[in-house]
Amino acid sequence: MLAAVTAHLLVALVLAAPLTKPTGAAKQLVGAWYQGDTQYIQFKDDGTGLLGMLEMQWSVDKPGTIHLVFREDGAEKNLAYAQNKADAITVTVDARELELKRGKPKVFAAPEDKDKDSGKDGGTGKPVKGKIKKPASKKTKAPRAKT
Repeated sequence: MLAAVTAHLLVALVLAAPLTKPTGAAKQLVGAWYQGDTQYIQFKDDGTGLLGMLEMQWSVDKPGTIHLVFREDGAEKNLAYAQNKADAITVTVDARELELKRGKPKVFAAPEDKDKDSGKDGGTGKPVKGKIKKPASKKTKAPRAKT
């Protein structure tokens, strides 16, 4: 029990630590990096970012190594990387090398915003064009009896 409480306090301290802006070679990593058409990782200039949909803090403490701390559980991971060109890096993840290309950052809705959907878009997330038709009333009239 004490170990669990200590672990939660450690996670809170790590995530509450002030963010440091990237400097030096780390500044060149700021941006979104893609594997094919899929955004793989995004490094923001305030030291935060996304790995897929997971929020994280990142830093380059040692040359060639990106240090990640995940917001959800405080888990830490080091990724080896080499910057091939200004728009291409190779990242080693679980002993596999991934070639990533720089691209335009994608904007994702925050998880808490998903529950606020009004339903007017049919769950597509696309803007609704034109007027929204109200469903017809389901009241039915009883047939008149002939006399």
